[in-house]
Amino acid sequence: STWGSFVLATEPPFTVNKQKTKQQYKTSQMSGPGLDTDFRRSTSLEREKKLVQSQDDIDLLTLQKNLPSPGKMARAKQFLKGLGAKIGARLKSAPAASVQFLRDAPTRWAGFRERTGSTIIMIAAFLYMIYLGPPYLVAMLFGIQFMMFKEIVAIGQKDASEQRLPGNRFLSWWFFAVTVLFLYPTFLKNHLAPIRNFFPVLSRVFLYHSMIVFGLWCLGFLIFVVRLKKSFYKYQFKQFAWAHCTCLVVVAQSSVLIHNLYAGMYWGILPCLLIITNDIMAYIFGFFFGKTPLIKLSPKKTWEGFIGGFVSTIAVGFLLSDVLARFPFMYCSNLETYDPTFSCAPDHLFIPQVYHLPNFLSELVGFPPEVSIRPVQWHTIALAMFASIVAPFGGFFASGFKRAMGIKDFGETIPGHGGVTDRMDCQVIMVFFVFVYFKNFIREVPTSPLLILSSIVRRPLSDQLEIFRGLYASLIEHNVTLPPLPASL
Repeated sequence: STWGSFVLATEPPFTVNKQKTKQQYKTSQMSGPGLDTDFRRSTSLEREKKLVQSQDDIDLLTLQKNLPSPGKMARAKQFLKGLGAKIGARLKSAPAASVQFLRDAPTRWAGFRERTGSTIIMIAAFLYMIYLGPPYLVAMLFGIQFMMFKEIVAIGQKDASEQRLPGNRFLSWWFFAVTVLFLYPTFLKNHLAPIRNFFPVLSRVFLYHSMIVFGLWCLGFLIFVVRLKKSFYKYQFKQFAWAHCTCLVVVAQSSVLIHNLYAGMYWGILPCLLIITNDIMAYIFGFFFGKTPLIKLSPKKTWEGFIGGFVSTIAVGFLLSDVLARFPFMYCSNLETYDPTFSCAPDHLFIPQVYHLPNFLSELVGFPPEVSIRPVQWHTIALAMFASIVAPFGGFFASGFKRAMGIKDFGETIPGHGGVTDRMDCQVIMVFFVFVYFKNFIREVPTSPLLILSSIVRRPLSDQLEIFRGLYASLIEHNVTLPPLPASL
């Protein structure tokens, strides 16, 4: 009875056969402890099985109560079906995308190698021109302007119209020549004094230089008006404006490089190197890390490349400025001739100055409390910021122009880069900025003594004598030993 009571107390949900339980208990008592243990184990297993079955029934009832309506079930089924289809499509397209990426990889690296190789060749040629000096750099400038004008003007010309308008292209080149004849002598007049003194006719030409150039432009203008042809008016005026805009935006702006070079090769060379540095570093950062598009006009330009180029250009420019400022032929105003051994007194901008750093800053960056920096390096930071922030928009401007004209590149002159204009679009605006910056924040180029003498000898004899007497008196005041003046003077 005790065992039956225990079973009834522990298993209230189930009915138990009392007689059978008592008989089993008595049998277990008579059979020994082993039989009793087996009986207890079997009873426990049966009880656990019944409990599990009961819990399954309860869970099934709970699930049935919480099931959504048939409409929700249908929508859920449709959603899962659509999700499965999308995942399947992605899985199917993944191998194809991977294969396409692997196929494009060799082409991408081939373009990288081609672009890098042509860049190295251009840099080497540019450095060689620097070694040869300003006259050769001016000749290189003319070649670049020639190619840029050719590429830009060719975009707007139509072969069918040109065939019916013989001489129309000649007029475009006529205005290019007039622009060059006006700008080059204007910037080179200080450096052509020896030639002008040797050939008196050239002195007369330079005296009326601007009038001669204007007369040549008027001649081209008259020819253009006389050659206007019915049904081609719009095209001819378009070509007239196209040629003049190209001369103004490209030839006129880039010609100020002559002024920058003869003010000191530093002001002509460093800005070009800053643009080259920014272009290279922006390309490298964009190639390896670029993910975020910068501007729609240039889909390959990225924020990563833009920011990487900005930081790199400032750092490289600051260090490169110190290197270039160590060479006299870089900072001397070489006004007549070029000589790599030329020496002059450096301007204060190129003389190192000692700056004292605050103690906390010195400890933070690990620099000594006193650093030596050339003042021109601070100007270089301003130039580097313009080269990496504003100058790239010259490239974006060119990209927008190419999109408007439906072309990929201006030409195919430089492998991996396109045409000459594709490489010089940023240089043009940079060169003009340096010209304006130099005029406002640096100084004016000193007048050549040879140019002053050339101006004196062209004046009347009475003026020359008066200048001579004044110069003689000035030298005597400065304790310069001179023979006495003749009575006739």
